[in-house]
Amino acid sequence: MPGFTFIDPFFCSAKNYLQNVSLCETVQYLPSIKKGKVLKILNGNTIVIAALLCGTTSPIYRFIISLKNVYRSNIKQTTKEYNSRRLLSDFLLEKTIEIKDLSYSEDGVLNANIYLDDIHVNTKIVEMGLGTTRQVSFSC
Repeated sequence: MPGFTFIDPFFCSAKNYLQNVSLCETVQYLPSIKKGKVLKILNGNTIVIAALLCGTTSPIYRFIISLKNVYRSNIKQTTKEYNSRRLLSDFLLEKTIEIKDLSYSEDGVLNANIYLDDIHVNTKIVEMGLGTTRQVSFSC
C-alpha cells in the first residue's frame, strides 16, 4: 500500500500518534465475509447476519448489512416498507446467504449484493416494486 508505515506497538501507546492523521490517510476496515446466517430483518433493505471472517473458525461476528443500491422510504409504516420487510423476513430469516461486492456507503454503512441460492435479493426487492435503485460512491 502506498504511504503505509509500520507503527511500533509501543509507539501506539503514545497519545499523539494519531494527531496529524486525516481522513484520506486512513484505510477503512472492510471485513472479509462471503456467507452469513440472517438473524434479523431491521427494515425493508437492512439485515443483521452472523458470519465468520474468511479463513477463521471463531469468533462468530454480527454485521448489519444494507442491500446495495436499494433505496427505501424513510417513513417507517408505509405499505412498501411493511411488504419489503415481510418479504425479506419470509425469504431470508434464519437462512444462509451469499455476500458479494461488500463495500461501504458514503455514510459508512456496509452494503452488499445478497444472494439466496441463485436469487439476487437486491434485484428481487426492486422488481417487486418494494424499493428503488440508487448508485452509491465514496471518495476522499
